[in-house]
Amino acid sequence: MRDFSLRLKGLALLSLAVVPPLIIMGGFVIAGTLVFSAAKATREKIDTVVETVNAEIAPQLETIGQTYNGLAGSVERLNVQLDGVFRTIGNEGFTT
Repeated sequence: MRDFSLRLKGLALLSLAVVPPLIIMGGFVIAGTLVFSAAKATREKIDTVVETVNAEIAPQLETIGQTYNGLAGSVERLNVQLDGVFRTIGNEGFTT
């Protein structure tokens, strides 16, 4: 009986020495798994946003830029014509 008691005490001491590091390692494994899954989910969301920007927003911005450039050209031509009209009016003066 004394031999069994001595072995049981030895097993208890061994478990006190081995179990805490195993629990800590298990915590590290669980934390690593959580960080990895969070990073994977975040990457998927970022990829979705990039695809949306490339597929929908970039073409719309390009269209807006082309429209703006077209309007800017029209406004520039209108300014040139108005300058010509005002110069003509300024040179000839008002005759009534």
